[in-house]
Amino acid sequence: MSDSSGYGNVWWDVVQNEAAVHATMSSVGTAGRCTGDLSGSLTGPELSFLIAIRCESFPDCSATARGSATVSGRTLVGALSGTNSCFGDFSGGHIELRRCR
Repeated sequence: MSDSSGYGNVWWDVVQNEAAVHATMSSVGTAGRCTGDLSGSLTGPELSFLIAIRCESFPDCSATARGSATVSGRTLVGALSGTNSCFGDFSGGHIELRRCR
């Protein structure tokens, strides 16, 4: 996952119930440990989503990102942009998930 501030590895636990998709995420990087929640809707191979993120190093800040992605086989690839309550807007984000099992 990446945006205009950089990139990092993120671990996801994804659950799909018909068209509804929910996921929790965690990552460890320069911002410390970050966690988040994704909610989305799947229409055919297209996923529209919203992610809410918080990081330990910035407890008074939060970020939200909106995006869309295409699912193909075991891979999801898409784009995102959003805002951080402390650092402003970010754009040019890229999300790519690969199913491990």
